[in-house]
Amino acid sequence: MKINVVQGKFVDENTFVSISNFLNRLFSKSLLKFEFHSTDYFMLNNFEEGYYRDEILKKIKLEEEIVNLGIGQTFDYFFNEIRNERMLLDINPSELVIYLTGEKNERNFLGWIDEEMKNCFINTMIWKYIYDDEINVIYPISYEIIGWSLRTLMFENPKELIDNIHFEKTTCLMSYCEDVREHQIKTMTASICPACSDKLASKNVNKLIMNDVKNSFEDIRRFIWNRENQSLYPTIQIKSTNGKIQFLIPDYGDIIIPMEPRYITLYWFFLKKNLGIKLSDLKKYRDEFVALHTIVNNSRFSKEKMTQSIEKLIGLSTDPVYNGKGEISVVKSKINSAIKKIIITNINQEYIISGEKMAPNKVLIDRIYFTDLNE
Repeated sequence: MKINVVQGKFVDENTFVSISNFLNRLFSKSLLKFEFHSTDYFMLNNFEEGYYRDEILKKIKLEEEIVNLGIGQTFDYFFNEIRNERMLLDINPSELVIYLTGEKNERNFLGWIDEEMKNCFINTMIWKYIYDDEINVIYPISYEIIGWSLRTLMFENPKELIDNIHFEKTTCLMSYCEDVREHQIKTMTASICPACSDKLASKNVNKLIMNDVKNSFEDIRRFIWNRENQSLYPTIQIKSTNGKIQFLIPDYGDIIIPMEPRYITLYWFFLKKNLGIKLSDLKKYRDEFVALHTIVNNSRFSKEKMTQSIEKLIGLSTDPVYNGKGEISVVKSKINSAIKKIIITNINQEYIISGEKMAPNKVLIDRIYFTDLNE
């Protein structure tokens, strides 16, 4: 079975690539095959966060009337978007398309599917209001991608799906979760109830696929709820992914640490310097910085442009706006913030760039936990 996952509006590239890495790793030897289609649609979400937080956490049931105040797209809007993507990407009509979108839908559903059971959308923006800040959104989104793939094997149409929804219990894949925060219970239990298991058996769903799905749910449960019991010190890896140099953490399902090119360059530099360097001494390493920055940018820009970018970073720019101060402190802070959002709290201090302004700054982690695939 082939599942096409499309990057829709308001879905940022790092999230999309991390989901692709994660699912392709989980299902590398499975009969479930995922193909990911990136687009250029990403832009800042135009919905105010307060609205999302206060109003979107309760679903509006299908039989309930909607009082539409102009906020939230109809289901048909998403299905039309998907059909357009099918034509643009020339996707086989028999294949499932799952469209990831940051746009709110008018019923506050986490996702839904059309009458053909071939076109499905999943909301990617809501998860940060359901789960703790330390839990990366790629894991619940991946749970939903797998879940909707399985539902297409269980049911012939949305009516049959609705008839089998569990409105009372919250522990199964088919639990309704009127308050969407109850989704945490679904991922915590990673469960498919006996009734749904019987339904899958009656549809003759391949047992190998079922084993792969159950194992993937258990992996997602572990990534969300048992992170402290994972590898004590995960390996951080720098490599080229889809033509871009990025930092990934294989132990967290190849999740990407989202960083701009200059942040990648600075963090890479410090990972190469075990003993640490004073921030005031970074100017001495301009040529090394420029060489790394050129690799990070895949030689897309001239050496002059790369040099100017690095000089602004380390305080060598003659531009009066920078006044010789550089941007190191700000960039260092943003790098550390990105790392803290990915690596679990009790060890992330080992991975950040640490050190006082006048003292050597360094990344403390033992370099056996750093793999440079660009060497």
